[in-house]
Amino acid sequence: RYGGALRVLTDEEADSLAANLNGDNNRANQTLALMRLFPRDAALAAAQQIAPKDPLAAHMAGLSVLPGNAGRKVVTQVREGREILRSNPKIVSKPDAEETRADVLGDALRLVPQLAGVIGPTADAIYAARVTAFGGGDGFDSARYAQAVNDALGAYRGLDGQTRGGIGQDRSGAPTWLPTGISQNDFDGALAALDDAALARNAANQPVDARGKPVPADVIRNARLLPVGDGRYRALVNGQMVMAKGGGPFQLTVRARAR
Repeated sequence: RYGGALRVLTDEEADSLAANLNGDNNRANQTLALMRLFPRDAALAAAQQIAPKDPLAAHMAGLSVLPGNAGRKVVTQVREGREILRSNPKIVSKPDAEETRADVLGDALRLVPQLAGVIGPTADAIYAARVTAFGGGDGFDSARYAQAVNDALGAYRGLDGQTRGGIGQDRSGAPTWLPTGISQNDFDGALAALDDAALARNAANQPVDARGKPVPADVIRNARLLPVGDGRYRALVNGQMVMAKGGGPFQLTVRARAR
């Protein structure tokens, strides 16, 4: 999600998709069911195309193709929660919600402002749906809201019981957005396996220092990793962006392995 160049819809189809996702429950559910039949890359590309027209609808479309029942469940909660908030907006304490999001996310989404802009409304809706369905104590439940933020970022529990996607940590200890389908253990393993040969394989994207010398894999492993898309990261060392040999910022890509 976020950053794909593939176009699978005409402009008219993108307009229609956005309208259907914001229509009544039957229209929205039929559209989401149709998207789940697409190959994952095509579904995410379609979501990306409607993002300029309706970022929240696009984000719901992206969440809808999470594995198993996870996507259907979280999108249903977003839709239900949006309706609840229209009639009872005070379910979510805005100051407390903003503080909790800041605690959970830190600066992890600073290079993906489009995503950062929809996480708040998505988490608000998930929280409202869950509080309404399952009840809650008096006042704002920051722990439940923190989980809503994570789920708004695409976190789900895999068959092995591990949480995949959502917010994790890089090796600097700072929060980062984990790739879809990847657990914290997977992410740590991918960084541990990174070596100098792998970084040199794509010469144009090889990380280099200010003198043009290769940056060792160990430095990249321990860098601050800021996402620019799903599974794609910029690396910061001592607050400075690591550059690529071919020009522009170096990009680290982490993907889920076939299972």
